Amino acid sequence: MNRKARGFILLLMCGLFVNRLQAQAGSGVSIQCTQVKQLGLEKEASELRNWPSLYKSYRTYRTCPFDADAAEGYSESVARILVDHWDSVSEGAKLFRNDRTFEKFVFGALNDTLADADLERIRSLSNDSCPSGMELVCKRFRARVDYLFTSENERQ
Repeated sequence: MNRKARGFILLLMCGLFVNRLQAQAGSGVSIQCTQVKQLGLEKEASELRNWPSLYKSYRTYRTCPFDADAAEGYSESVARILVDHWDSVSEGAKLFRNDRTFEKFVFGALNDTLADADLERIRSLSNDSCPSGMELVCKRFRARVDYLFTSENERQ
């Protein structure tokens, strides 16, 4: 299986895992996903460029199954937020502290579908430009990217 296909499968599994966690937690969120809601997810997933909009979208659509397009869209959105708006990483960390399933969703979106250049940039930023107090989050981003590159090299 090639890198892109593994990434799609990983993100789809992450989305299903998050959906199950929400249902099991009795969060009061309906596990229904209407057709209109699903179309909104597919349209929106790749257009998010800041933490509040990503979190709002996650909360709105977390009950919907992620098809390959939506999964790849969320991956691209997470990459763009990290690569293009690294200075806002503390906003993401605050959301992670308040919602662990969102944290799992974000780290799951960092997958093999992303361009190597974006993954390298995320690793570089988390290593060289980590904001004060964000060391643990930066370490986790580095570890996630390192894992992706290590697992790819082991399969080659």
